[in-house]
Formats: sequence, structure tokens, C-alpha cells
Amino acid sequence: MKPLVVDEVIHYLIHRWGKKYDFRLFKRGEYLYFQMMWGFLGQESFPLNEVEYKKSIAWMRENLFSSIPSSILTVATSFFVLGFFRGLFGFAMASDKDWLSVLNNMQLYMVQAYPEEDFIRVWISVGLALVFAGMSIGL
Repeated sequence: MKPLVVDEVIHYLIHRWGKKYDFRLFKRGEYLYFQMMWGFLGQESFPLNEVEYKKSIAWMRENLFSSIPSSILTVATSFFVLGFFRGLFGFAMASDKDWLSVLNNMQLYMVQAYPEEDFIRVWISVGLALVFAGMSIGL
């Protein structure tokens, strides 16, 4: 089975819906959805011209769905990333969280019981870490 080329994807979009709609893949809950956008090529408010539209579909096809293993990896990674952020957002927004205690104890979280007169050592360590990080990425 051979993957579809860009013109075949566009042909099937036109054949099925009659227009060259923009589309996205996304996960909600445990389901993966194929989202058709309201905007379509040829509409005045559509942000892409035909060349950019074909480039976006070609990019998705070449980089995300170029082979069966690549497609599986794309879908699996999407599930993982969306599930991670869904869990993180759910954790942060849960009604039983008391974030005020975090704000009140920020110094305790950052330096624990380190003596205040020795904070200069902490700031020197943070400064050196930032300098070395900047040097390592070429700033």
C-alpha cells in the first residue's frame, strides 16, 4: 500500500466535501479527531493561497505521514503529547489544589532552610548556571 501524494489528498477532499478545506488532527479524551476547518481555499478570509495550501499539505505528508511507521509514530506521539498536557492542565486546574500555599512558601521551595545571610551563594550558583548555559548554546 502506497501513501497518498498531495494531489491525491486534495482530490479526495474535493470529491468528499466539494472544497479544498483546511484540516487538522487532534485528540480529545481517548479519541483522535480529523477536524475540517470552516475555511477553505478560495474563500476570501482563508489565510493561505493555493501554493501555501499545497505546501502545508505536502509538509504534513512528507514529515508526518511519509510511511506507515511514520504515520503510527505521528499518531502515537500526538496521543502522548495531548494526554500529557491534558493531565497537566487537569492537575493544575483541579478544585482541590491550594496554590496559595505555594505562593506563601515560595522561598521555602527555592532555598529550603538555607540561612538568609548565605543567600549570596545561591545567587552566585544561579548566575554561574545561567552563564554556562548561555555559553553552551552560543549566546
